[in-house]
Amino acid sequence: MARWGVNDGRCISRTSYPIEESGASIRQRTGKIMLTNAIETGRGLKKAKALLPHGKWGK
Repeated sequence: MARWGVNDGRCISRTSYPIEESGASIRQRTGKIMLTNAIETGRGLKKAKALLPHGKWGK
């Protein structure tokens, strides 16, 4: 399959394997980032909840 070069307009020949591999790598990194962010969000919510009196969370 041929693709146009981004910088110089020349035609670059590629197979789909490196493209799929980079897609898998991006998905893996994105998953790690999302998990880390979810954990940090949970920690922040836990700290905020601890500052409120009983029964006041969500009001």
